[in-house]
Amino acid sequence: MNPSSRVLTRPAFLMVKLGEWTAARFVERLAPLGLRPRHLGAMHLVCERPRSQLELAQTIRVAASVVVDMIDELEAIGAVRRKPDPTDRRRFSVELTDQGRNLLMAADTVSREVEAELLAGLDPTLRRPLTRALRELGRSRGILKPTHPPSPVPTSDSQAFPSRRAATS
Repeated sequence: MNPSSRVLTRPAFLMVKLGEWTAARFVERLAPLGLRPRHLGAMHLVCERPRSQLELAQTIRVAASVVVDMIDELEAIGAVRRKPDPTDRRRFSVELTDQGRNLLMAADTVSREVEAELLAGLDPTLRRPLTRALRELGRSRGILKPTHPPSPVPTSDSQAFPSRRAATS
């Protein structure tokens, strides 16, 4: 194998290409909800408890101006609301609304659908080890916190899409 074609088989290249494929589908499927992937981290954090915009910026490691833009977008679709911070009238606390909770659940469904599509060509016995390896890589690179709870890994389409189980039974 010549050196120029070896790069095409390297894990870094493969992860970039799979990431591009996955990101494009995820963006496309979130769009009807009025969401973008960048919204989900902030929504997850304020789902746990209200947070200041500065705390959100520090936690998700983006500039405060980026968080302001994200919160403006989320507020426009009714997913979050800003409330004056009772301890500091110069700050605002951001909290998730009921609409935001519904959107977060819908985004989770989108995520599971895209994941099932991505993993459809993979032997079901390889899905759990792959997910564990990716989580470990994410944690070791500081992308995921060690405290992020693992989400279930579908091993079949019927687990990823419970409605299909009923239709095929």
